Amino acid sequence: MREGERPDLALAAYDGDAAKAVLVADAEPRFHRFAGADVLVLRGINFNTGDRPEDMVSLRILIADGRVETLARRPVRAVEATQSHVAAHPEARAGEIVLHLIESLVARLNDAVDELSDKLDDLEDRIESPGANPEPQHLARLRRRAIWLHRFCHPQARALDDAGAAHPEWLDRAGRVRLNEQRHAMARIVADLAVLRDHSRILQERSDQELRERARRTSFALTLIAGVFLPLNLVGALFGANVGGIPFAHDPLGFWYLLGSLLALVAVELALLRWLRWI
Repeated sequence: MREGERPDLALAAYDGDAAKAVLVADAEPRFHRFAGADVLVLRGINFNTGDRPEDMVSLRILIADGRVETLARRPVRAVEATQSHVAAHPEARAGEIVLHLIESLVARLNDAVDELSDKLDDLEDRIESPGANPEPQHLARLRRRAIWLHRFCHPQARALDDAGAAHPEWLDRAGRVRLNEQRHAMARIVADLAVLRDHSRILQERSDQELRERARRTSFALTLIAGVFLPLNLVGALFGANVGGIPFAHDPLGFWYLLGSLLALVAVELALLRWLRWI
């Protein structure tokens, strides 16, 4: 579609249902044949500033009478790359243009999946490193990305399957072979995303378990410290009472007797904890 052209006017010459399919908001990936026109809706990685890559951009492609019309509400790098390809190859036909769009979208999806896989592997290494601090927020973002990419790529693989099964006339034999390769590539991407989604869930569970284990160890250590000092506090409170009958009250060595008694009490407590295998 030419820049500045109104989409409702550009599509007015085509079948009404086809135009509606192209103009519908938030269209899911799909392929459909209409009277005299084919509509292929795909999604691409969102590279726009301020947006998240997993918030994929919907790209609507209408093929009719040897022409290819595209519509997207936000810029799509695959469209820009295809425009450059067509400028360099003005003789390119509709099938070549559509295939270049599909290949560009799939290549960028594959790069995004590889990047996500590398980030999950790095995060797993950090989680498994001794003394490492889990990063639940970072992990949650990666898991969300895997889930959302899988959500959009799964129907996109079906859309390419439907396009290949329809044997459209704008694809020659070589074009069908190329489309078949992209179908397999999308199937691999969907499978990889399913693995990454499960991998991120396992990492999330391990991270949560590590946090719980750290909290348990901290609570146990505090309980042991409190258990050791509680008898000492009791003895100190008794000796600090301002009443008669306090042992060693008038003995010059009373402080040292009391200190030795407290140290002996600590030694007995530690021996008891060790015997109970708590330390």
